[in-house]
Amino acid sequence: MYTSKKDVSARVAAGAEPAFVVADREDILNCITAYYNDTSIDISDAKHRLTSIAADVGGLDYSSFNNLERLALVLRLESGDYGVGTVSTRNRELSIRMIAGELRKHRAEFCAAVKWLCTEKPEPEGITWLDEKLICHPVTDHAKKSIKYFQEHGLQHIKLHVMMPDGMRLFSHANCTHWVDLFCIFLLRECSGRFPHQMPIKLCRYCGKLFSTTRSDTEFCPGRGCQRKNFWTEARHNDYEFVRRHMKFAENCLSPQSGYSLEDLRTKLDKPRVKQRLQAIQQRWSDWQKILEMIKTIGETAQVSKGSTYEATRRV
Repeated sequence: MYTSKKDVSARVAAGAEPAFVVADREDILNCITAYYNDTSIDISDAKHRLTSIAADVGGLDYSSFNNLERLALVLRLESGDYGVGTVSTRNRELSIRMIAGELRKHRAEFCAAVKWLCTEKPEPEGITWLDEKLICHPVTDHAKKSIKYFQEHGLQHIKLHVMMPDGMRLFSHANCTHWVDLFCIFLLRECSGRFPHQMPIKLCRYCGKLFSTTRSDTEFCPGRGCQRKNFWTEARHNDYEFVRRHMKFAENCLSPQSGYSLEDLRTKLDKPRVKQRLQAIQQRWSDWQKILEMIKTIGETAQVSKGSTYEATRRV
């Protein structure tokens, strides 16, 4: 996960965009999704990172860390020498737990803002001022709160400084107030001017988890079967099983060895409960071609005369 080995000069040279410049973009997206979803993140190779920070935390017992503490360690490593206003301590494990505590404190607000960011917005009708510095379309109170959240944590918390780390060259250096500010800076850079479907992070339409993707047409998170689950809802599955059972019964009625006849099928289909259920399924899934064809085949099979059993069997 940790591959970049740039020196301090390279990091501070980025000016107003120094957050995570030493890290792989996908690694940071993984950090953001892990933070939003409160899931674990791999830190098994942290001790192999060739930096002074890695040497400082490399001896920690990772197995005792919870999800946020593991994420805190990754942030400490990936941010390099990027300044964040967390109180320093010589106790390495306590330092990580302090960062995790700060992340825990800010998580609810961050998740609410990211959820708003990744949600499609209705087309506005006009333009108005949100405050003296930011102009935008008329928005809800929740939208105003989210916009101000990113403005505060992604812009206002950045403090620029001028420094000469090697005694010969002048650099602009930036730091921020909170560790979550690093995520907000990154998201503003990645999502600015984009619609939700164009962003590198999306909310799964089925489970609501945050995931990263390069595809603009992806609506479901990978590896969890959410796309299939979204299609096979409980109602769809129950209706399909109802039709499938009657389809199987219709096939059996065409076979003399089954002990059923076409008259048995007609009797079953004439029952008010069965008739109403099939009609409701046709209306509910009017765009589901497969189930409509199955219902049509069942009806055609029931209309077969006794002398046309072979032809009906061939059609089915």
